Amino acid sequence: MKRREFRRVFGYYMRQARENRDFTVDHLAHEANVDRRTIQRIESGETSPKHETVFNLAYALQIDINEIHHQIIRDSKHSPPLE
Repeated sequence: MKRREFRRVFGYYMRQARENRDFTVDHLAHEANVDRRTIQRIESGETSPKHETVFNLAYALQIDINEIHHQIIRDSKHSPPLE
């Protein structure tokens, strides 16, 4: 999987995790101590987050980032989710 595609799929899964928790972007930004624009860029696949940002988001969303990574790898063998 190319970097650009990985960013897009990772952003998709992060948005799903946020929405599953009924978090707004602003709420997640506050909980994770991350700028709201950064979250928007991650979710849209515009940027790759720094490791610290990934851990902060995962902690705030109470998700296992390794599971997200495994889902991305599994899905890349088939068809990545489309928005």
